[in-house]
Amino acid sequence: MKVSTKHKTESMIIMQRNMLFFLSIVLLLTTIASTSIALRNRTLTFFKAPDVELDVSAAKTQGAFLAHLILNRTQTSIGQIEQQLEPWVSPSYVFALNKELRKQTEEMNAHGTDFEWQLLESTAQQLDSNNVRIYLRGNVSEYLTIQDEKKQLVQEEPATFVMDLIRKNGKLLLNNLSKDSKI
Repeated sequence: MKVSTKHKTESMIIMQRNMLFFLSIVLLLTTIASTSIALRNRTLTFFKAPDVELDVSAAKTQGAFLAHLILNRTQTSIGQIEQQLEPWVSPSYVFALNKELRKQTEEMNAHGTDFEWQLLESTAQQLDSNNVRIYLRGNVSEYLTIQDEKKQLVQEEPATFVMDLIRKNGKLLLNNLSKDSKI
């Protein structure tokens, strides 16, 4: 091996070693600085969520929207409606809602019916800084689908639903939906 090639190779290895050593020192100093800041402040916050007030009228509108998605169901729109509903449901309520929707879907398929919801009145009550309860009064209609997209009314009944919304990360999510038995 030539002496000049050997010297070039050794000089490149020494240069790489020095650069790695310098980079290690910089990372060590950065880690020490971050640790001292974190220990001094007890917390290290990179992003802070903005403080948002709960808007009751907007919650009332969102409750009407969610009730429309849940209670207006046809056999052809079940999958699409469930996809639209998914981002608006609290993770703690997803399984209970899916169970109810599956039960409703099985009933619809067994009887060949569709449901429609007509909202007559809604009121909202703020429970605390993160929770809103919405009372929805309206009519639930059950239809049989006949040829050419025509419908035949089977049953119509007044119903009141109670919906709880919870604010998580600045977004109102459905936390509970139940039919009020006191009509």
